[in-house]
Amino acid sequence: MAFKNTNKQKEQPVNIITNPAELAKFKQVLVAITRDLQIIDDRKECIKEVVDEASTIYSIDKKLINKLAKTLYKSNYDSLLEENEHFSLLYETLIGAKLQTTDPVEQDFE
Repeated sequence: MAFKNTNKQKEQPVNIITNPAELAKFKQVLVAITRDLQIIDDRKECIKEVVDEASTIYSIDKKLINKLAKTLYKSNYDSLLEENEHFSLLYETLIGAKLQTTDPVEQDFE
């Protein structure tokens, strides 16, 4: 089955700022964004260090610590449970078993 590529690139008009005052303001916007992006990068590095340390101290996988923290931050525990239950049901329905020791795709060809 061939898929048709529907993502045609739209030509965007090029806006060139010619007014020197407006150009200076725009450059200030870019500098402000760049500073904020650096702050985000710095905070991400701090979070990584905290997760690394917590993983070592408590012997909990870093991936789990990150998932726990994000779930706490987003307060989305209930929706995460619902999503996981839906995934489990879908997987079991499509694949056919809760735990298999062989590849279900290979079984189709035997």
